[in-house]
Amino acid sequence: MTKGTFMLDPQGISKAVEFTETELKKFKGIKNIPSTLISVEEAMVMLMENGGGYGLDVYVYKNISGIYVKITAEGKEFDFKNDIDLGVDLLKDEYDSAAQDTIRAILLRAYGDSIKYQNKGGRSTVVFTVSKSEKALLYLTVAGLVLGILFGFILKLMPSDISAGINTFALTPIKTLFMNALKMLVAPVVFFSLVSCVSQFNNLRELGRTGGKVMGYYMFTTVIAIAVGFAVSFAVRPSAAGIAELVTSSGGQVSEIAETPSFIDTVVNIIPENIVEPFITGDMMQIIFIAIICGIAVGSIGSYSKALADFFGACNDLFLGITTMVVRFIPIATFCAIASSTMAMGGDSLLSMLGMTATVILGLLIMLVVYSVILSSRGINPLLFFKRISAGMITAFSTGSSNAAMPVNMKICGEELGIAPKIYTFSIPLGATVNMDGTSVCGVIMSMFFARAFGIEFTAAQLIAFAVTVLVLSISTPGIPGATIIVTSVMFASIGLPIECVALVFGVDSVIDMFRSAINATGDMAITAIVAKSEKLMDMAVFNRKKK
Repeated sequence: MTKGTFMLDPQGISKAVEFTETELKKFKGIKNIPSTLISVEEAMVMLMENGGGYGLDVYVYKNISGIYVKITAEGKEFDFKNDIDLGVDLLKDEYDSAAQDTIRAILLRAYGDSIKYQNKGGRSTVVFTVSKSEKALLYLTVAGLVLGILFGFILKLMPSDISAGINTFALTPIKTLFMNALKMLVAPVVFFSLVSCVSQFNNLRELGRTGGKVMGYYMFTTVIAIAVGFAVSFAVRPSAAGIAELVTSSGGQVSEIAETPSFIDTVVNIIPENIVEPFITGDMMQIIFIAIICGIAVGSIGSYSKALADFFGACNDLFLGITTMVVRFIPIATFCAIASSTMAMGGDSLLSMLGMTATVILGLLIMLVVYSVILSSRGINPLLFFKRISAGMITAFSTGSSNAAMPVNMKICGEELGIAPKIYTFSIPLGATVNMDGTSVCGVIMSMFFARAFGIEFTAAQLIAFAVTVLVLSISTPGIPGATIIVTSVMFASIGLPIECVALVFGVDSVIDMFRSAINATGDMAITAIVAKSEKLMDMAVFNRKKK
């Protein structure tokens, strides 16, 4: 943290702004420095007008959450960002104080919720969020994991009545609250996300052959990813010792959904008797069916199509916003869940979770081999391809988000792979929405692992039904942090696993998420290159060039 102290007068404010600019430029990748400086200066003026000439302290600092500017000065409390007089003529006199105050308030309000203001003990403090870290949730979740394990071992060393009390009255209630929030969101998130996704598919007709190829390849690799997940799960069969007992001790029970009926009954039962019951009972296959039907119908009812598409899109944004609010508590939920689990967990169950994590990562690495084979079959050197896209893979890996890596991936497609914009400007954003190969691999392996822990056996028809569920969910996975936890809980529910299993996934998912995101981003760029080359829209001279 860097601190500067200045006089709270026009000259001091000028020096404070220069200080802020100098310090912000020390951080790489900040694009909004000019707008930040304008807002900071206006806030300083407001502090001066309400501070009576006292000194001004400016702090510029960075932590795991982002980059911040904090300014503080003594003075009376005022209505920050809200002093907008709509009756003021802003063009009448540029030096009019009322007009200046209104302009200042408009500028600060435009900075949005990235400004926090408070006045305590006669001292006003304004904090500007200059840049939020895309890794913050990942870092906090890993911290929650590590601290949860340590605290869990500490609880083991405490007297049993004290550790049991902490677990019963603190850890378990917090974990349960988070689980209930997940249960509340699962059905609406999947429904509205899938309706919004399917309702846009009619646009592919306008894209003709190229759009069909892109979607076809995305679906093809997703099917392969599901097959890889099953193959690795059944071949490696990581030990699940102690897992069922651990989940059961938390109140989790296998649902009767696990006793899947015959294939014919499964197909018949996909269509519900009424449209409300699936949302009450949590029957995910029926919810998915209703969502697909609604999505198809939205684009085929004439003048109402746009209005309905906007409505479902708004509902999708609403529940994604709620989900974003909920997943902010993942680090806390991770700490409580892991601490509670570690306290109750024996050596067998801990090794079982590590074995599952290693199996998932193995399955994800196998997908790189799959991409290599497909690229080679289309005349694209896979080693050179991975070298060219390494920056995009690293970005997705480090941020834990294929969506966050999307701008980098598009730039790579154009500059490193020589692909025409008309291909990658469509395929990369679409892939970030519907192509979730890594998510499919993870979901299948995790689901089979916990199913084995509870002794659930599947027939061929049941495995096919589950594979279809994974395929549909991979298409509708929301592109937000923590969304995979929601999707994983849906996969577990579809085969009758208790949602308490998700609590054990919290800790390891922060590690798996980096590998999963890298595979998702790699798949998007691989399919983009394959389709572009088949359409003769990939400059192989650019791709094969030797870098200086």
